[in-house]
Amino acid sequence: MLINKEEKFLNAALTEMFRLVGRKYSPKATSKPDWYCQSTWTSQEQNEFAKWLAELIRRELRRRAYRADREAAWFVMNYGWKVKDHRAARETAPAMADKRRKRARLVPRDATGEK
Repeated sequence: MLINKEEKFLNAALTEMFRLVGRKYSPKATSKPDWYCQSTWTSQEQNEFAKWLAELIRRELRRRAYRADREAAWFVMNYGWKVKDHRAARETAPAMADKRRKRARLVPRDATGEK
C-alpha cells in the first residue's frame, strides 16, 4: 500500500501530537468530531510542537520557512489540544500583535490614510 506525502506527513504530525500528551495515536482516536478537545497541553508544549511541525513541513512538504510557520500555526489553531495555562498563552498574544502591526506599516497609504 502506497501512502502519499500528505498522509505520511499527517500521520507523523498526529503521532507526535498524541505522544506529547502521553497518548498513542490511532486513526480511531480521531474519529469523533471533537477528538482534539479530549486532552490538554501547556502553551510551552504547544509552541514546541508548532516549531517541530514547521520543520516537518519544511522538510517533508518542501515549503519555505514563512509558509511552513504559517501552516503549522493554522494546524495547531484548528487541531491542537486545549491549552492548560491560558494566562501564559494570552501573554504571548501581544508580541504576535506587535509583529502584525510592523508588517501592516509596510503597506503604503495614500494622503487620506486609506490603504
